[in-house]
Amino acid sequence: MKDKTPILKVMISSSVYGAQSLLRQIYATLLGFGYDVICSPVGTLPVDPHQSNLENCLRAVEACDIFVGFIRPIYGSGRDSKKDKSISHLELERAIALNRPRWMLAHSSVVKMRSLVRHVFYKPDGSRNNRPFEALKGEFDDLRVIEMYDLAADSLSKKPWSQRTNHWVHEYHYDFEALDFVQTQLSDPRRVKQYLAPRKA
Repeated sequence: MKDKTPILKVMISSSVYGAQSLLRQIYATLLGFGYDVICSPVGTLPVDPHQSNLENCLRAVEACDIFVGFIRPIYGSGRDSKKDKSISHLELERAIALNRPRWMLAHSSVVKMRSLVRHVFYKPDGSRNNRPFEALKGEFDDLRVIEMYDLAADSLSKKPWSQRTNHWVHEYHYDFEALDFVQTQLSDPRRVKQYLAPRKA
C-alpha cells in the first residue's frame, strides 16, 4: 500500500554569499530523505511577482512545517539600509513566532566572535550600547549575527535552562560537519513528524 503520509515541507534559511555549495548539498540531502524542500538559492521558493523578496520569504516560513537555519559570519541581504534586519534574520524571527520546529546551525566564527565581543557591544540585557562597530570585510560584517545566535539559542530568556525548548544551536566549521548534523537530525521524516506542534495562525 502506498504511504499516504503527507510530505513534510522544510525551509532552509541562510545568508547565501559564500555558502552556495553547502546549501545545495543540504537541499539535495533533505530531498533525498523525502522532504519538500524550500531553498531560495536553488530556486524552490515560490515567488509571487507582486510581492517583495522579503514578503515571499516570510510566506515560505509560514508555509513550511520545519525550519533549518544557518547563522553565518555574513549577515545577509534584502535590506533597504544597514539599519534594517536581513531577510534571514527576519525569517528566524517569524519561525520562532510561529513555533516551527527548528534545527539551527552556527558557523564557528560566529560562536567565537560572540564569545569575544558580545560584552563589548551589548549590555547584559542584550540591548546594543553606543560603541561603534567596524565591519570586517568579507566575514564579520554585522553584529546582528550575535543577536541571531542569542535569539536562536534563547540565551536572554529568563526561564531556567531546564525549561527552555526548541533552542539547540549546533556549531560547525566545515561543510561536512553541518551535513552530519542535518543527516542525523532529519534522516527519518516519520520521527520528525512527531515533533510538529499545532500551528499558530
